[in-house]
Amino acid sequence: MKVLLIRPPTTHFPGTTPPVCGLPLGLLYIAGIFDKNGYDVQIYDAIIDTDELHWLPQHGDNEFRMGAPLDEIYEKIKSVKPDIVGITNQFSSQIPNAIKVAEIVKKVYPKAITVIGGPHATVMPTTFFNETKDIDIVIVGEGEYSFYELVDSINKGKGYNSVNGIVFKEKNGEIVYNNKRKNIIDLDNLPFPAYHLIDMERFFYLNSVGNTDREIYRYKGSERAISMITSRGCPFNCTFCSIHLSMGHRFRSHTKEYVIRHIEYVVNNFKVRHIHFEDDNLTFDLKRFDEILDQLIEKNIGITWDTPNGIRADYIDENILKKCKKSGCTYLRIGIESGNEYVRNNVIKKHLDIDAVIRVARACQKIGIDLEAFYIIGFPGETLEDMKMTIELASRLEKEYCVSPLLHIATPLYGTELYKICMDKGYITTTPTFRDFAVATTNTGMIQTNDFTTGDVMQLLSEQKKMHRSIFITNAIKFMLKNREFLLLLFVKIIQVIFRSYFRPHLIYREIVNAFKYKNCFVRNTQG
Repeated sequence: MKVLLIRPPTTHFPGTTPPVCGLPLGLLYIAGIFDKNGYDVQIYDAIIDTDELHWLPQHGDNEFRMGAPLDEIYEKIKSVKPDIVGITNQFSSQIPNAIKVAEIVKKVYPKAITVIGGPHATVMPTTFFNETKDIDIVIVGEGEYSFYELVDSINKGKGYNSVNGIVFKEKNGEIVYNNKRKNIIDLDNLPFPAYHLIDMERFFYLNSVGNTDREIYRYKGSERAISMITSRGCPFNCTFCSIHLSMGHRFRSHTKEYVIRHIEYVVNNFKVRHIHFEDDNLTFDLKRFDEILDQLIEKNIGITWDTPNGIRADYIDENILKKCKKSGCTYLRIGIESGNEYVRNNVIKKHLDIDAVIRVARACQKIGIDLEAFYIIGFPGETLEDMKMTIELASRLEKEYCVSPLLHIATPLYGTELYKICMDKGYITTTPTFRDFAVATTNTGMIQTNDFTTGDVMQLLSEQKKMHRSIFITNAIKFMLKNREFLLLLFVKIIQVIFRSYFRPHLIYREIVNAFKYKNCFVRNTQG
């Protein structure tokens, strides 16, 4: 029985990040299970496996469809002749692309079984049955064992009525929810992601030309970066967060031994140089994290790393931060969310003491670790004055400790407590489209209450961006005056960029901005 796993093309909208690519990590984990058990499994990544000439404007200068054209997808499916096709759908905004792939599968092989999974599928599985007749089964929650047992059961002629963690539609139209599958507790039983089933060198090439899915401090070899997840689940209850819906509240983690073996595997087999630790709570088990850092230092594995999803400021200390730097950390991110204590702890339910934030910011500045912070404005129960307090805190931390602010607009993702509040109170004034969820966080906003309009929030966001630019320039000048050798290092770097890129201004601008944003990394890397 042939299994084909597909990552569909993606659509990128005005006001969001430009077209980028990352590893299809979920598919790689699922493929690892099949590969381990001797199944014929292939991965078709419609982004990595196609020419970037296909990443073309779709509906205007800023809207892109990134990935293989439909006829190319058709031919790939036709050549593989799969019995079962698994389609990943990570974001609500990308549902139309996932559905289109399922329709192509059924057009090529009507008897092929189409399966879809991902965060949106977990929260709203019936969405797909309402939108198309070409999806047979939806997997809810973690997919590794659910999908494997589904395929194995079909292969043995047992059907799939007894497989936990799936939703499907009977011939009479009835939607059947099988028993919920318990989250995987012993994560070490999972094999490493099946990296060998995709073109890793092609992926690294796309990173090298600026299409990485994560912001990164760039140095020679940093394009050989991958995402890695060492733990799952979150015991906290932030109202805007959807991670509970797919990964649960219980914190589960790989052992330090597994993590180090995994890192050594990708370094030795794929020459990986940088790792994005995508955990939602990387430092929650601080003893485990400390031991991982000790091993990275002791073994001198030679990678750099970052935390793009952020860590909690109250789950880290100065001694750990020193080890972070020594082990190769290029930058850290922390989630602050609001500058107003009541909003932070009662509206957002973050339950974070701002003193912990100050301690981490001060320690990072002292140690020499570049630090960024997430902030969110526009929650129901928040006033414009509350939002201004968040902007004031962001400006203060940037002025005093060079903490780069990442300010977003509250977005009511399906299934979250924030979504339920907004629907119950009528704070979402229109029926949201899938596209709305893609652009709301950074561009338009969706929530409007008696205390503020979407226009009010956008105005504050615009004002904060201006303040940030001013503070950033001031900090850069101060840093240059105190570190004259930095100018020489930056000049040499710019000459190198010009030599490599034939004077492409946007690359030079990016290099200058990143040099100041990640100035500690820049100095350490350039001097070292």
